[in-house]
Amino acid sequence: MMRSTLSLLAASALLLTNATAQVIPTGSVVVLRVGDPSGLPLSSDAHPVFLDVYDSQTNALLSTIAIPNSTSTPPATPSFCQTGFSFTEGCLTLSADNRYLVLAGYDRQIGLSDPGNEAAATTPRVVCTVDTLTGFVDASTQLTDAFDAATFRAAISEDGSQFWVSGNGGGGGSVRYATAGATTSIDIVQGPSNGRWLGIHKGQLYMSAASTSASAQGVLQVGDGLPTSLVGAATVLNGFPLTQSIADGAPHDFWFADDQTLYVADDSGFAGGQFCGVQKWTESGGLWTRQYVITTGPGNCAVGLSGIVRNGVPEIWFTDAAGTANSLYKVVDTGPNSVPTLVANEPANSDYRGVVVVGSTIVTTGGACSSARLDVTASGLLGTDIQVRISNHGGFPFINVSFTPLGLPLANCGCTALYDIGYLGGQTDLTLPIPSNPALSGQVVNFQGIDLFDPNTTCSPVVPGLTLSTTDGKSVLLF
Repeated sequence: MMRSTLSLLAASALLLTNATAQVIPTGSVVVLRVGDPSGLPLSSDAHPVFLDVYDSQTNALLSTIAIPNSTSTPPATPSFCQTGFSFTEGCLTLSADNRYLVLAGYDRQIGLSDPGNEAAATTPRVVCTVDTLTGFVDASTQLTDAFDAATFRAAISEDGSQFWVSGNGGGGGSVRYATAGATTSIDIVQGPSNGRWLGIHKGQLYMSAASTSASAQGVLQVGDGLPTSLVGAATVLNGFPLTQSIADGAPHDFWFADDQTLYVADDSGFAGGQFCGVQKWTESGGLWTRQYVITTGPGNCAVGLSGIVRNGVPEIWFTDAAGTANSLYKVVDTGPNSVPTLVANEPANSDYRGVVVVGSTIVTTGGACSSARLDVTASGLLGTDIQVRISNHGGFPFINVSFTPLGLPLANCGCTALYDIGYLGGQTDLTLPIPSNPALSGQVVNFQGIDLFDPNTTCSPVVPGLTLSTTDGKSVLLF
């Protein structure tokens, strides 16, 4: 039904008027690389960080973005770096609106000793963003109270204005919250005390951990939604191992293909783990079950991981960990016997870590006057799905899918009906398949949540007796 609805509405779709060529193209794959082939061999000292951008179809290297540091011309302040020998560092994330690449590192001069051992007051923990549209690099968020003398591993954002960060607690929580440009942060998670990497799926924050003392050897939900205050302990997804044995789980990156399908990059091989590699998990009745593991060879593990679902089939990019050498691979998951394809070997004196697939920027338009919230997860690529969720509603939730702007203010409140009624789904979650039809490329599909019979609304009924409020709108440009 949704496929035919989209096809019928496509003829009236609006083009995005300000669409320009992105510095990092939609659909490209970006891998974080620590170390310079022309520089010093990797060590526990501070090393430079680069983002290598690949074409997801041809596997060709498109460009390399150097994150400014003390060896840049001119030298950068802060000097963004990561540790050369720290396999748990190097998470690379994409903001929930798909606009910003987000990295976690340190303000320390390249070549100086292990930055993770330094005090945060003198070696700030730096959150760095790269704007995929303009290429602008922002390292203004320098935390002096986070992960003191401890490893800083991951950072993630909704839209570049606020961040959630993770690492070894170092006297504080394993997940913390900060706003852009801040020097201080707020504890979010205190258990487990040792966090690894972060992810956001449909407006919900998750973390990975390999803490045997806390029986947290998997993926955990962090509070409800995107918390900005202390939630205490994160909750391990039901079904992940609680054996307090690192061989049963040492996850780094993870990716939700949908609400019931989760891929996890596991690196438990150093402890003899038999599930080292890209693990596929599925959920049924609230229980997550590991289905199988994809590897590049016996004993080879995985660190970074990202993907898209195209025409119903997951396409996954990951960095493997074969001994001390990491490479970038792609695998189309057709089952337990899926064979990964090599995309690139890491250069000399370098280490591949996190990886992301860049999606189309999701644009938010203000139109809400209630507590209801709309979240959209999408790449915008033809043949993929757009996943939509409305939460915190007070009445009966609907999701409007439309190609036609409206901009109709509702009386006696701040709500605006942003789009004409296209397809109206009476549900909290909606999945919209985008056909692999080239005619759809360059067109915009819009979403807005409607909270029907919201008991707290002040809006005058559009139809007598039919009270409602609305959420902000979300727009996705298709490619």
